[in-house]
Amino acid sequence: MSTTVKQNSTNPRPTVRRSNIAVGFNRGHPVDIRKPVAKKTSVSKRLPVIRDLIREVAGFAPYEKRIQELLKSGLDKRALKVAKKKLGSFQGGKKKREEMAAVNRKFNCLMINRIALSHEADTSVSILYLDSSNIDSFVTKGIWMVCFYAPWCKHSKAFEPVYHELALLLKGHVNFAKIDCIADPALLHRFKIVAYPTIKLLFDGQLYEYSGDRSIPSLLTFLQTGYKEATPTQYPHLSPPPIEEGAQFVERGAAAQSQHQQQEGPSTPLPVHPYNPPMPAYQQYGQDEQAIEQMTLQKKLLEQQKEQQKLQEQEKMRQQYQEQFQQQQAQQAQQAQANQQAQQAQANQQAQQRAQQAQQAQQQSNLQAQQQAQQQYQQRQQQAQAQQHGQQQPPQHHHHYPAQPVNPQHQHRQPQQHPPQHAQQQARKPYQPSEQAQQAQQQQSQQQQSQQQQQSQQQQSQQISNEPKKIDIAGWMDSKIMYVALGGAATASILMIRKRIRQRTKFMKIA
Repeated sequence: MSTTVKQNSTNPRPTVRRSNIAVGFNRGHPVDIRKPVAKKTSVSKRLPVIRDLIREVAGFAPYEKRIQELLKSGLDKRALKVAKKKLGSFQGGKKKREEMAAVNRKFNCLMINRIALSHEADTSVSILYLDSSNIDSFVTKGIWMVCFYAPWCKHSKAFEPVYHELALLLKGHVNFAKIDCIADPALLHRFKIVAYPTIKLLFDGQLYEYSGDRSIPSLLTFLQTGYKEATPTQYPHLSPPPIEEGAQFVERGAAAQSQHQQQEGPSTPLPVHPYNPPMPAYQQYGQDEQAIEQMTLQKKLLEQQKEQQKLQEQEKMRQQYQEQFQQQQAQQAQQAQANQQAQQAQANQQAQQRAQQAQQAQQQSNLQAQQQAQQQYQQRQQQAQAQQHGQQQPPQHHHHYPAQPVNPQHQHRQPQQHPPQHAQQQARKPYQPSEQAQQAQQQQSQQQQSQQQQQSQQQQSQQISNEPKKIDIAGWMDSKIMYVALGGAATASILMIRKRIRQRTKFMKIA
């Protein structure tokens, strides 16, 4: 049945006649929502096959109890849904009878599945532990699975939970027994046991040895059909021979002995020696395996000892490296301290040398300033003496002035006597040194300045080359002292210049 959609010209949205949520998602699209239903005939033909498969595989399904309840109540479809995981992806109506049979062969557990349907799950397992005293009394009837094991064998330990699970599954149908071959070694030679664990099936007085994987599916296949492929052997009985055969044997022995005595006469009795049977193969096999295990343990112990020795050697090497590294660090620290001390001593020596040089330079500058002042003072004295000598004996110049008319008003005044003009000019002229003296003074001052600049540059270069990267307080103080010394020399020279200027002004005033 399909839904119809109606559209209005006024209303842009279409209106759905049928009120269904799924139709709301497909508005405007007349799509058939209902899925096609499979035909009843295609399912009804395969219902018996499905029912049989469920009954056969229900023992291995994860929801065993639920499947049993559904099968008892007749709800086969629900049981099929629950058993989907074990049956695989089942698509109704597409698989044939042969495909279902292939699925059945894949599990190959029909016997266990019927047991699981008929019996409820029970965790209690009855496994008999047999020995040479009771094995013949128990194993004579029924189907028996016997496991020959050794308690120290790791393969026997690994197979033990699988054997218990198999006994739980086949409880009531197959009897299970275990034999400790180390505790009772006589059974090894009797049943010809060569490896651990050895599994044998006893059925109708014959033994079938299992040689496949130690897993439940392979063991089940062996119980169902695999035992037919194995070569059977007769069960080794230890019962005495019949009575009739024994009597005949005794009679024959007595007759032979009488004949021998008649022919050779009475014979001395032979010495009786105790019978020591040869070592059976099972004891030798067990001893060999134990020896192999001991060898493996010894090898493991040797390997562990070697590893421990390697670790100890590595630790020793690491300790030696650490000690060497620490010694190197201590030596480097000592060398660094010695270098620092040497640098400090050099810096102190350089500071002392700079201070001495500054003092010497200051003394030299003071001496030079004093000498220059004395020379200038002597020159000034000489010039002053020369000027005084010139004033005492001025040169006599005879000037002839023209006669001028005398004003009657000024006749009573005396005529003023004016000195000559060249004498006034000589008296007014300040002290001017000669050009040669000025040039010599300039050259001396330039030489002194150049020497001071060279000395300061040399000192700065020495400071830069000798001073370490760290801040040297002593060098900094020396530079400050040098700067102060130079400043003192400059101030002394300025004061001397001022004194000279004052002296010159005094001489000018005196003149």
